[in-house]
Amino acid sequence: MMDIENDYISKIRMRVKNLREAKGWTQEFLAEKVNRSREFINKFETGKQKISVTTLIRIAIAYEMSLKDLLDIDNYS
Repeated sequence: MMDIENDYISKIRMRVKNLREAKGWTQEFLAEKVNRSREFINKFETGKQKISVTTLIRIAIAYEMSLKDLLDIDNYS
């Protein structure tokens, strides 16, 4: 079960990072938009930090998408 959970979380991290980079945003810029530190974003993207649903919602809002769309990771490996 943990493997499935870790795989899912890894894909979410990859999606958040890929969307950030596609927008040309730095980790610092995203951090400011979601009221977190750059270190927090870096640790999340590298798998060293867990993330709350509240922060995921803030990220979705920053990316101007629904939480459902942010979490749609079926095409990420």
